[in-house]
Amino acid sequence: MIKKDHLNVLAVKKMKKTKNKHRWDETMVIAVMIVSVLCILLMLASYVNVTGKAASSVPTIDGVLNMINGATVVTGDEKINCNFACAKVKQTCILAKHETKLISCSEIFEGEYTCFCTST
Repeated sequence: MIKKDHLNVLAVKKMKKTKNKHRWDETMVIAVMIVSVLCILLMLASYVNVTGKAASSVPTIDGVLNMINGATVVTGDEKINCNFACAKVKQTCILAKHETKLISCSEIFEGEYTCFCTST
């Protein structure tokens, strides 16, 4: 005859075994999540490799001079910021001048201005 205490011990041991194991569907979810992360990293690496947008490089003197020589000059006499003025010509502001002072491209000002815009 099996004692009641012995049955309780067997039940506790059985519960401990099932709690420590993953069910197969939980394991599949974990596997799908890992594969998804790897696919996203692969797509990001491909994008960076093709477009080169995340590559960091040290600018050279020739590159900077070519960028400045090819700059478009936008001038006017109104309330504006140079980022907006350069965006109208689909370029990026690299230098802004308000009357006689150099200022930030994002600063809003009123009066005579000159913006140097280039495509980077």
